[in-house]
Formats: sequence, structure tokens, C-alpha cells
Amino acid sequence: TSYSNLKLIDSINKVEELMDYAYELGLKAVAITDHDCLTSHVRALNYYNKKYKDKDFKLILGNEIYITREGLTAETLEAGEKFYHCILLAKDEIGHRQLRELSSRAWTRGYVKFIMRTPTYLSDIDEIVSANPGHLVCTTACLGGMTGTFFTTGQYERISPILSALQGLFGDDFFIELQPSHMKDQLEYNAYMVENYKDEYNF
Repeated sequence: TSYSNLKLIDSINKVEELMDYAYELGLKAVAITDHDCLTSHVRALNYYNKKYKDKDFKLILGNEIYITREGLTAETLEAGEKFYHCILLAKDEIGHRQLRELSSRAWTRGYVKFIMRTPTYLSDIDEIVSANPGHLVCTTACLGGMTGTFFTTGQYERISPILSALQGLFGDDFFIELQPSHMKDQLEYNAYMVENYKDEYNF
């Protein structure tokens, strides 16, 4: 939504209009996953409860986090550092609390380098999620995620280890995300992931 503009100018979608349009399209649900930002959630919940609470339509509250190497801060930043996209969706109130904990940690160590950077470490996810698993859904996100980046840069050997690590954290709530597209990279990634991992992971 437009709340993602807190980090960079990226969206003109207002919360209410996004929900209205999703419902008009006949969708059964819409998930809000701004750029490591939960600011829209109160507004979204208020609007949902006012207009859609009694309809066959679900609001899912999530976050697009940015996973970095362990220990990355403004002081330890090196040229070419990666900020891998990762989608987290709350299944319930406990899951939303975990989203808030993860986001708070990331923003506490955040810094501005051209844009606001909010690093999340895999150890953060391990510590917060492993303590009370089963309340968050995780997906690999777009080509800017870890698996997408490893694929487009030819680092195929790195894909299986990270899939295994994320499935270890989220179990059956972990999904490989595929996106419909006309982009060559996305189509090739989709085919590669299905061909190599269809028997091991959820899509």
C-alpha cells in the first residue's frame, strides 16, 4: 500500500481502495505486505471490520522483511550487500506479535543509505519463531528473495540449503512463491523451482 512509501516511493494504493478492488474482483482474501512496515494494519483492520467483517472475504496482515547476512549494520555494511525479500503472513494474534517483534528489531538497527534499510537476521527469525512456531506463514517472495537471487545469479547450489532452513523454521507454513509473469527470468525461475522441488515443498 502507500504506507510502503515510508521507505521508498513505491505505491499509490490506498488501503481502502486496495481492499475494495480485491473484493470487486471476486477475491476471497487480500494480504497487506508493505516494505518492512506494519503501519497500515490498524487502518486496514478498522476498514475491514466496518465493511467486510461479515462477508466472505479475509484480510491477511503481513510484512515484507529484508533478510541480510548476520550482523549487518550501518557500521559493518560492505559494498554489494544483499537485502533479500521475504514475505511473512500472520495466521493469528500471536503471529502478528511475532511480526511486530521482528520489525522492531530490524528498525532498531536500521539506517539510511540512499533509502531506509532495516536488516533482519535469520537468527532473529529463529529466536522469535522457534520459541512459538505455527503462527506465521513464510514465502520466498519475488525474484528479490534469497532463492530468486540465487537463481538469477547462477548460485544454484545455495538454493536447497536456504529452502531447508526456512522449512525447518516454518514447517508446512513455508511456501515457494511463484508469480505469473511475462518476464524471462521469472518464467525460468518458476520452471526450475517446480522441476527441482515439487516433491519436497509447498508452492
